[in-house]
Amino acid sequence: MGAGAYCGERGARLPSEAEWEPAARGTGARTYPWGNQAPDQRRARFAAGWNQTSIAGSLKAGATPGGIFDMAGNVHELTSSLYRPYPYVAGDGREDGQAKGERVTRGGAHDSTADELCNAWRGDGVSRSPRAAHHNIGFRCAKTLH
Repeated sequence: MGAGAYCGERGARLPSEAEWEPAARGTGARTYPWGNQAPDQRRARFAAGWNQTSIAGSLKAGATPGGIFDMAGNVHELTSSLYRPYPYVAGDGREDGQAKGERVTRGGAHDSTADELCNAWRGDGVSRSPRAAHHNIGFRCAKTLH
């Protein structure tokens, strides 16, 4: 079962890239999910070896002010959006869930550099095959509030 199907079974979906970034950045345009302080090992899992992830939610200092955990480091987060160059144009086909191609990942991973943990970083080449798993890609499900 793919990430999108997993979320669908739970009445949810993968977030788009346009949803992921504001959730991490917030209204104050934070550089990192927790604020503007440089990444360290209390806030995010990064610069670690292959498959050296941490337990989800264990780095409390890395949460957003709203309490969202693990938006930087640990695993790249898969979005529903196809990788297309910026500027973001919603009508250019990047949000076509049936289209084939690489999906954007966000947030950096356990084997990323500190530079890849900023909210503006976009994964290019990380999700090469949307049907294949990868050791450092994870996902979170999103739900539209009515």
